[in-house]
Amino acid sequence: MEGVGAVANVVVNLSVKVATLCSQYAEDARSARSDIEELRDEVTTLRRAAKSARRLIKDQHGASLEASRDMEDALRESLNVLRKLVESLQYSTGRRFMRLFRIRVLRWPLKRRDVNQKIKRIRRCTKRINLALQVYQTYTMVSMEQRMLMHMLPTALGALYDSREEEDGATCLTGTRVELLRDIDDWVNSRKAPTVFWLNGMAGTGKSTISRTFAATAAMHRYLGATFFFKRGEIDRGNMSRFYTTIAYQLVRSMPDLVPHIRAAIDGTHSVTEMSADKQFEKLILQPLMRVRNRNRTTLAIVVDGLDECDGHDDVRRLITLLSDFKDVKNFRIRVLITSRTELPIRLGNHDGRDHHRNFVLHEISETVVEHDVEIFLKFRLDQIRRNYNRSVSRDRHLPKDWPGPRDTATLVRMAGPLFIFATTVCRFLSDRRCGNPREQLRKVLKYRTRSQEAKMEATYLPPLEQQLAGLSNSGKGQVLDDFRTVVGTIVLLETPLSAPALAHLLDVREDTVHARLDVLHSVLNVPQSPDSPIRLLHLSFRDFLTDPERKGTDEFWVDEKYWNGHITSCCLRIMNDALEEDICGQVHPGADRSSLRRGQVDSSIPPELKYACRFWAHHMQNAERSFYRDQEIYNFLSSHFLHWIEVLSLIERPAESYHISKSLQVFLHNTPCSELGQLLKEAPSFIQRNLAIIESHPLQLYSSLLSITPENSVMRRLFWGEGPSWVSLVPAPDSHWGQVQYTLEGHKGTVNAVAFSPDSSLLASASSDHNVRIWRVETGECIREFQRHKRPVRDVKFSPDSALIASKCDESIRIWKSDTGIQLENLAIHGNHRECPVEFSPDSKLHLHSESDDTVLVRWVETGEVVQSITTPYSGRSRATLTQFSPDGAILGSIHEDKTVKIWEIATGNCLHILSGFASEVKAMSFSPDMRLVASGSADKMVHICSISSGSNLPLSDESRHPIQAMVLSPDGSVVASFSANRELALWRIDTGVC
Repeated sequence: MEGVGAVANVVVNLSVKVATLCSQYAEDARSARSDIEELRDEVTTLRRAAKSARRLIKDQHGASLEASRDMEDALRESLNVLRKLVESLQYSTGRRFMRLFRIRVLRWPLKRRDVNQKIKRIRRCTKRINLALQVYQTYTMVSMEQRMLMHMLPTALGALYDSREEEDGATCLTGTRVELLRDIDDWVNSRKAPTVFWLNGMAGTGKSTISRTFAATAAMHRYLGATFFFKRGEIDRGNMSRFYTTIAYQLVRSMPDLVPHIRAAIDGTHSVTEMSADKQFEKLILQPLMRVRNRNRTTLAIVVDGLDECDGHDDVRRLITLLSDFKDVKNFRIRVLITSRTELPIRLGNHDGRDHHRNFVLHEISETVVEHDVEIFLKFRLDQIRRNYNRSVSRDRHLPKDWPGPRDTATLVRMAGPLFIFATTVCRFLSDRRCGNPREQLRKVLKYRTRSQEAKMEATYLPPLEQQLAGLSNSGKGQVLDDFRTVVGTIVLLETPLSAPALAHLLDVREDTVHARLDVLHSVLNVPQSPDSPIRLLHLSFRDFLTDPERKGTDEFWVDEKYWNGHITSCCLRIMNDALEEDICGQVHPGADRSSLRRGQVDSSIPPELKYACRFWAHHMQNAERSFYRDQEIYNFLSSHFLHWIEVLSLIERPAESYHISKSLQVFLHNTPCSELGQLLKEAPSFIQRNLAIIESHPLQLYSSLLSITPENSVMRRLFWGEGPSWVSLVPAPDSHWGQVQYTLEGHKGTVNAVAFSPDSSLLASASSDHNVRIWRVETGECIREFQRHKRPVRDVKFSPDSALIASKCDESIRIWKSDTGIQLENLAIHGNHRECPVEFSPDSKLHLHSESDDTVLVRWVETGEVVQSITTPYSGRSRATLTQFSPDGAILGSIHEDKTVKIWEIATGNCLHILSGFASEVKAMSFSPDMRLVASGSADKMVHICSISSGSNLPLSDESRHPIQAMVLSPDGSVVASFSANRELALWRIDTGVC
């Protein structure tokens, strides 16, 4: 394949040749002289751009430009256009000679329409080349350190307002949205205004247009910090996975002063993506902004568009909470514009107008103002459509200057109502020449004139849809409708968009069939020219319209979600059955690390349709008609490809999804008549859960070590042990059954000193001698957050009863953190020789206690750190308290002492109620049961003890652990005891009654 530099060179040479040929024709073909000159001028402009590209590619820094996909695509498209022009002009049958007089007469071979099309393509190519040059030149101006830092931040480039994906997005026309934009401007400049301006409105009211307009204005006035345009279904834009790093990337790009602060935050971090979301916000955004001193900027604007299109309400709620912390930034006036559908603030509980929010409901603007804005937009776009059409046809086919006329324009305005999406879609439909001329298209739209909201959607989407059936017989219509539901129905139901080739492979149809159904739908779908780019919805309301249950039986384009989800399920199963295999990327060695694989190697081995099938087959199945698939079919797939499927999810960096999918299938198919499927799904989540860390890092271990330690009598071993290597031998033999230990949590680099469940038992916090606190998701064993500020081993960790806070304690301090964001609220210094006694929250989460000295326990307000109460615990010899803990009702305090006793205190009076004794060695950990009947204690004699609080007697003991117990806890539901041992392993013991 030719290099980009070589292509640029050919483009320069061919453009010279085309310009020369045009000059030759200009002398004879006088009637076409204006076309010839316009074409020559455009080719000359293209030549200048190509020469600049050629020169910069030869430069010592030109490698990045040569690697630019946009530059390569633009130059190759230019090459194709110029070659066809040379062929048309040099070998045209229009070249004639007058033999009698030996005079050569040239006849211009191109029609006006052809010239316009070629000029349009050449202009587009020139624009793309110049844009790539600008990007390159800007890039080379950025400092090396700045570029290196930007490269370290994973970025969803399509989420930027000026990205290629957003380049066709509209901005507000002059004279529209005047009052709202002025209101936003006042909010930006007001010192007392809240940080967040939350603009919400129903679908199609123009929220994204306002976002782009505000972003463009902020960029022009040099106070734009960052933007993120969410897009449901997009891999990087449909969730928060790259939100914070993308914001940080843009801040670094626009504010070089941030570089040292962000660089310091990520130095020593193996991967930025391993940091929790709240840690990313704190370290990459909030703290750098608080530390930088930029005298040239007083305001910093951030735009978050389409927040309702972000998956995960918990992630969205966390973001809203985090944004409130911008109030602590004093050296900038930070302003965050958020847009979303109206229902999102209600779902999140933010409809009451918090201090740092200002809510604005877009569709509550007066009808007169909206109609005025829609009218300006329609007049502008209709005039554009008329002029573009008239340029492309002969004079006798021209639309009149006043087309479509005041009456039809007013009708369109009334039909649009508050929905700018109607006006935008109709204009795209009128301008799409694949569908017909604008006059005919307008008649189709006006058939749907009405003022009802439902009919407005019909008027928006039925005209382009009905183009599918224009001029067809009844039998032809039936085939087209079947293809439409197969192709377009699938597109609107996909969880993430696919390209045309990937979609064709998934559906097992010809790619021509896909394009045939999309050719007349460019007004409602974003159909890219590049075959590798995904097909996207232009607006979510199109999906809502096609799948609306109210349209069943009345609309031939209606898409039955349950039926077509079933069809997609079958397609996914076919793809996976055909393609999945062991070691799909050819790593060969069982110990191969996933990180050793190049991204290109993974992509070439696992095509997009297979990635999609592996991630979403179960989702479509659970949303399909139950009769559409057979349980035996699901069993056949899992019994053949379960391990292969997990391997692929690990290779595409989605290993935890295998657990969530297996667990959801276990629940969904709990009544399956296929007993083999039920048994497999009963074990599948446990197998993944226990081995997730290894699956994530070394997926080929699925076929060797992980199977080898699977219990002898398990379904997993019976089905898959034959896939393991013959050279593996086990000493000792594996257990016969799964046992009670659910999984082992790994990741700490030092001894685990304490653990704590969150009140809903969904999270587990662990404190370690490696100076870190980790937060684990109990269901999967994933580490979702890590607190790293301690400078000494962390001795204890606790959740507050409301789960909002976490307290962690090391030898020199106690730190209070927000559990959902990881932001530190308090850092309390500790004095005295009492470092073994940890911190504890009161049941109402307002107080916490810790030992102030050998004989004193302090109770403090969480919010202020103020001491409000002290309790004296008599101290003599070896009776010093090493651990204290509130009872669930907040009335009792338990304390562990060095003399192998546990004491129970009444907080109100300070009296000692009971002394629990009889321990064989030093007690290391304790935990109350919720009903106040039991206290669990772990000791250095490698045993877990369950004691009765009322009598002080021991209940029957649990199984003996292999190592001394270091930390342990009873779950809030009283059903599980978790114990951490000295070898850094976690054991979970179920308690069905008061006996272990």
